[in-house]
Amino acid sequence: MNKDSLSKILKNKQQLSAIITVIVIAISFTIGFSTNPDSERADEVKSSYSESKSDAEAKKKAKKEEKKHFFFLKRTTTQAPKIKKISKVTDEMRNKFYGESAFIGNSIGVGLKAYFENQGSDFLGSPLMFVMGNYSFDNDSGSSSYKITYNGTPMMAKDAVKASKVPRVFIAMGTNDCFGDENYVFKEYKKYIAGIKKESPNVVIFIESTTGVTAAQQGTYLNSKTITGLNNLMKEYCKTQKDMYYIDVDTKMLDGSGYLKSEYSSDNYVHLTNSAYELWTNELIKYTDKLMIKEYNAKSATKVAVDTGAESAIKEARKLVNALENSTLKDKLNKQLKSIEE
Repeated sequence: MNKDSLSKILKNKQQLSAIITVIVIAISFTIGFSTNPDSERADEVKSSYSESKSDAEAKKKAKKEEKKHFFFLKRTTTQAPKIKKISKVTDEMRNKFYGESAFIGNSIGVGLKAYFENQGSDFLGSPLMFVMGNYSFDNDSGSSSYKITYNGTPMMAKDAVKASKVPRVFIAMGTNDCFGDENYVFKEYKKYIAGIKKESPNVVIFIESTTGVTAAQQGTYLNSKTITGLNNLMKEYCKTQKDMYYIDVDTKMLDGSGYLKSEYSSDNYVHLTNSAYELWTNELIKYTDKLMIKEYNAKSATKVAVDTGAESAIKEARKLVNALENSTLKDKLNKQLKSIEE
């Protein structure tokens, strides 16, 4: 082999070696970049962040859907939620009810006050007693000095009720006002009540029936006919008035002709015995216990209906509220039910 051939071969090997070196370097760079741990971590973190963000959004959406689903179930469930009802009034409830009340009356009311006091110092919560002998609609006026008193101060009934701030008042009047027939007394009674309501528009009024007269003492106007007629008028009137109730306390004291039985009269006229006041008080309690039960159950059912939205609870509440008498409470509960029925 001559010198020129050998030189050519060596030159070709050098070129081949250079090419191989370039290829090796290129491969090294490629391998280096693809296996760089920092690069892999960056990709991993990026991927994790994307997944985390996606999961958070998914969870947020699921939670929102869950809330919507729960609200839907809450509003349409047919399960019957438990409604707390009562079937009897406790002594504590009754004493609170009467203890926040006032009684207005004449000498017959004075007898009721004495009966209450004889039952014990805290009988029926010791209600206020705005009572006075010979008290009438006529002397309950600004010019008269003969008035009921509150805290020792003579006042008209409307002012005494306002000053005492009682939420309810029991009124037993009419006996000393029979200067005409039942229509005359009825007119005076309404004026008296209107004065009280004007000064205390939110007070609840209970009209206790006017008690009777014995057969032996029937007067020109103060007689069983006038009193029976008055009671019938007052009973119907109370049905037309909001927050006004009529309580029949005297029927059990009367005989078949409508006269006050002599056994219930302490003077064989209009004043009553302890046994008569016992009947009176029992009728009061019977009436107000029934009222308290109806109101308690209606309020309880309405609260459950509003809180749950359950159809069964709304239906039960509606039935109980509809059974209430015309009252501010009935209006309030009706408004609450309408807000979830619409």
